[in-house]
Amino acid sequence: MKEEDMFEFGSGFEIFIENSAVLEVKLVNVHSKEVIPTQVKSLTKTGEFSVKEMSNTML
Repeated sequence: MKEEDMFEFGSGFEIFIENSAVLEVKLVNVHSKEVIPTQVKSLTKTGEFSVKEMSNTML
């Protein structure tokens, strides 16, 4: 992913390098309507595909 691609998610970001195995990216001013999902998709125990609206407590 290029730096320009990151701006699709927000107006800025900060990069932290913890060590040679960990890189953390903090998004600043996230475009929440486009980035945060409104649905939860999962597979049930029987293998069925399930789609539910995301509740406010999940955010």
